[in-house]
Amino acid sequence: MPASTPRGRPNVLLITVDTLRPDHLGCYGYSRPTSPYIDTLARRGVLFRVAITAAGRTVQSFPSILTGVYPMAHGLRYEGQNYEILAGRLTLTRALKDSGYECFAVTQGLNVGLHRDFDIYDPDIYLDPQGNKVYLPAKNDSDASRKAIQWLRGRKRKDAPFFLWVRYNAPHWPYDPPAPYAHVQRGGRTGRRAGRYHLRQDPAARA
Repeated sequence: MPASTPRGRPNVLLITVDTLRPDHLGCYGYSRPTSPYIDTLARRGVLFRVAITAAGRTVQSFPSILTGVYPMAHGLRYEGQNYEILAGRLTLTRALKDSGYECFAVTQGLNVGLHRDFDIYDPDIYLDPQGNKVYLPAKNDSDASRKAIQWLRGRKRKDAPFFLWVRYNAPHWPYDPPAPYAHVQRGGRTGRRAGRYHLRQDPAARA
């Protein structure tokens, strides 16, 4: 999502939503009103009808997004690998930073070796209201948005373009839906990975 700066270079906002299914979004034909803001963005911008991930797992797919190459090229092919394998790999972040961009990421615990090119990479470090760097990872999507907005408002180089990456994680297990969808009925096996969750609206919220 680019926006021009005083010098004409676009700001770059990368928003990723982990494990979000397109067939449950209104802009892709889902009948329930699950995604009004995403639908609005799709109407105003460009919607890709066919988009295929480079890998089916987080550890492999996010490095592909920021490097532009397949896992077989960037090297992260399976769980448990040393993330330092990305140390010499050119990333979008590095290219933008070398062009004078400020770079900030709010990733909610994603540690796959992409941190080194960002000025600030949450959850590694974070600026508190006084400008001090502290360790304070985002706890949820609302917290991630709050941090991103705080960083944008507190930037000292207002004339410089920025690259901001915000990773939302709410659709990912373990599911902790907000009200009025906090009434959870579990089915199948229990457990963080194995459980299949069926969410229905809290009856009290409809009263």
